[in-house]
Amino acid sequence: MKHLSTGRRHPHPVPDTRGDLVFDPVCRMRFPRELAAASASQAGRTIFFCSSACQEQYGEDPDFFARLTPDDATARP
Repeated sequence: MKHLSTGRRHPHPVPDTRGDLVFDPVCRMRFPRELAAASASQAGRTIFFCSSACQEQYGEDPDFFARLTPDDATARP
């Protein structure tokens, strides 16, 4: 991957965050879908999590977190 400002090859791959971002309803962070550590299904939608800790916390009360999730933050399967 090339460095954006110099055009040289970047030493570490950097995800392209301009594309498909997902929303973690627990920590309320948006991040690239390919960096999701876990996911779950809720009411026909896929919920993505930045970590397994967020997924575990979500599992304790999914209805609570579903109410906090914006409509555009989940993906249809």
